[in-house]
Amino acid sequence: MRLELHWEPASVQLLGIREKTGAPQVLDTDWHYIQGGVELQQVRWDAATQTLAGVALGGRGIQWTLAVYVPDAYTWVQAASDVAHAAVSVRQASPTAGVLQVVFDFQAGDRIPWKLRFHGSSAGEGKRR
Repeated sequence: MRLELHWEPASVQLLGIREKTGAPQVLDTDWHYIQGGVELQQVRWDAATQTLAGVALGGRGIQWTLAVYVPDAYTWVQAASDVAHAAVSVRQASPTAGVLQVVFDFQAGDRIPWKLRFHGSSAGEGKRR
């Protein structure tokens, strides 16, 4: 695989490079430059239940967005996901992007547990695409 990058002199670009796992996975957040290393805990994919889960961290009054990659073989199941309270909203980044945006609003506390449930095929998990 070859990757060509171009940017203006004296500019800065932050890249997050992730290996495709074949399952839904965290891409990044817009809160910290290490893209989830500070503001996310206990992130895990459970293939048996097809659930991506974790704990979001933030201070009161803070809001930030998590980006989750959803491969073509999967669809997000809103009704079965544990994000249905006022502190969390989920939306498609675009109809064709394959990315969910999960917005966390830390009004009542500094920890928000979350679970995103999916339907799909796990046949490609663990393989590179």
